[in-house]
Amino acid sequence: MTHMAERRKGTALVCISIQRQVDHLATPNMADSDTSPFPCRPRALADALDALRAKLHGTQLPGHEISVAEALICRDRQLEDEALLVLSPDLLAIEALIRDDGRFPTQVLAMASIHGCSGIFPYAADRSLVVRALKTTGEEAIAWYLKVLATSSASGVYIHALWGVDIPSRIQLTDDLALVPVSELPESWQRTSLNFRPLHWGPASMSGFAWMNPPTTALVAQHVLDPLILVLVQPPELNMDATTRLIQKVDDATLCLTTIGPRAPLLAMAWWEFDDADIRDADRMRSGSFGQSIEIVPRIGQTFPTLEAGLAIEMVGGFQRMEPKSQARARLALQRLGQALRRHGLGDKAIELAIALETLTADGDANEVSHKVKVRATKILGGDAAARERNAKLIAETYNIRSKQMHTGSFDASKPRTVAGASLTPAEILEQTASLCADLIVAMIRRGSIPTWAAFDIDAEAVHANRH
Repeated sequence: MTHMAERRKGTALVCISIQRQVDHLATPNMADSDTSPFPCRPRALADALDALRAKLHGTQLPGHEISVAEALICRDRQLEDEALLVLSPDLLAIEALIRDDGRFPTQVLAMASIHGCSGIFPYAADRSLVVRALKTTGEEAIAWYLKVLATSSASGVYIHALWGVDIPSRIQLTDDLALVPVSELPESWQRTSLNFRPLHWGPASMSGFAWMNPPTTALVAQHVLDPLILVLVQPPELNMDATTRLIQKVDDATLCLTTIGPRAPLLAMAWWEFDDADIRDADRMRSGSFGQSIEIVPRIGQTFPTLEAGLAIEMVGGFQRMEPKSQARARLALQRLGQALRRHGLGDKAIELAIALETLTADGDANEVSHKVKVRATKILGGDAAARERNAKLIAETYNIRSKQMHTGSFDASKPRTVAGASLTPAEILEQTASLCADLIVAMIRRGSIPTWAAFDIDAEAVHANRH
């Protein structure tokens, strides 16, 4: 038996042992039977939890007009933290009673999460039992906690609240990915904080965009954590490959939304939510959230059109089916397009767009790069002669802006350029080039792979097909 298999066996044995205790608690009259595994099962812990429930309901939280019990079961993290300070002396007694109870495991246990695991027993057992007993009885709280510790796996949702995406109703992108209005998410302190507690969002809260526009849409991914309960060893046995793939899938789906509009979707806050209410209660004291450090802060008040559901479904599914090397290049192009849309300076925006275009159309040869980008992108996008001429001119003018920014540090942002007979400012040129770049990424995703450019350049049939 391998070391990994031994760990799995050990975890399974702990779950089986705890499950037997759960079954015992659910069997009538077992406590008085000679065959009971706990013939002298103590009532001390249950009685203490019941007494503490009455005390906490009758104790006012200092500085507030609610009881300590109400603060512990509300969805305000600040009130919960204040209530825990009041509760802390009583937790020492509960902790000692848990050790003497006889029904709990002797091992140190952890509960898995998306990003690793954290202690569930004996760490946090006292707080979890007290909070649960506020809504039930002491004995029911004990039975609940033993049931959770005996759970081998659990399903849930990985939630990404997004800026820059507005939808009127749920959009099922794939079998396990969906866009959901924030108003339809399960109630949680994380969801509440999106509207009322922006300072809890982490680094993202420094953005003016965060203060002005609470996210209204979330990308939700279905997932199963297996194993759920772990015997805490060094290092703990975690199924991180599955969660790493999940996180990449969610990140990629977010990037794919960039093509629609185009827009610059950004993670505001992410968290994990269990489907099972009992496990959710056990995770409540441990659950957290995270955001991302925003290197390029969006403009305050930046808005995007309502998301087109059909194209979103097509892009996310198509991206997942792309050939791996092409997928990696498309991912980078999407990242750079998103950064271009968030850039404030026009020169920086042109540089980002040039990188995105070159990622898709360059072949590794440093000669005549801008010419190759212009010709290949125009061929892929197709259209009639007027459309091809306009696209080529947009790319050429974008590269002119990029060159002036890179080589002189500035350019004349007020001077209009003529593109296909129309007078456009540099800002208008770059806005249209961003849309062109999004269309090019859409075309690559629909193809399923980025062409081998040496062959594509001489493929007359491909050129003819794209023109029509």
